[in-house]
Amino acid sequence: IIVFVTSAGEFGVPFKLGAPYGWETLTTQIFTKAVSEQANTYMGSAMSMTLGVITAIFIWVQRRIIAPREYTTVTGKGFRPNLIDLGRWKWAALGYNAFYIFVTVVLPIFSILVVSLHNVWVGKIIPADFTTLNYERILFFWTPTVIQPATNGILNSFILAISGSTIAMILAVILSFQIHRRRGRFGGLLDFLCAVPVGFPGIVLGMGILIVYIKTPIYGTLWILLLGYVTRFFPYGQRNVASVMLA
Repeated sequence: IIVFVTSAGEFGVPFKLGAPYGWETLTTQIFTKAVSEQANTYMGSAMSMTLGVITAIFIWVQRRIIAPREYTTVTGKGFRPNLIDLGRWKWAALGYNAFYIFVTVVLPIFSILVVSLHNVWVGKIIPADFTTLNYERILFFWTPTVIQPATNGILNSFILAISGSTIAMILAVILSFQIHRRRGRFGGLLDFLCAVPVGFPGIVLGMGILIVYIKTPIYGTLWILLLGYVTRFFPYGQRNVASVMLA
């Protein structure tokens, strides 16, 4: 169910690989309705709610399934994982895993690396044209017009990652402690509310935050990004902290 929710809310992959060629998804349509020249906030909001409700229902179903269980960590010398002997199929399994890793991880990263080493990419690898000029422009301040946005982007990413994760984990510890102490309906309700953002894809949360804070001073600043980061990733920290407390 978590994989379904994550897939339904995925934006980057369909936006880059599908939308330019007519293969739209609900997330790319929400983005188009939110920021394009033909922006329609009402339609974007309706699409966001549709996707949010669908994913929230699946999250609710998952929670109903696992509700009777406790989040526990199995430790100690008495625990020993069971090994499954694949027999003659082990080489087939190894080949499948190696092929999957090569196609989905190694090949895309290698392609990005090769393209980044060219000044002009013509669709084929030309070792004689390899250059580190692109990296020098970004990392060694050779080109002010390029380094300015690059350094700003890197700096903003680090600021948001560090501050967002710190705030999210502080909130996660506080709320997990309250949930752990207050068993019963209130604790269950609080636990469910903490998990609600997981059921809403990032683009839906972004749309909601945009609408709520569009007329406030934090709109268009780094603060609204920080708010979005904390809202989006707080539930994951809370689940991890809750698992530790229940172990």
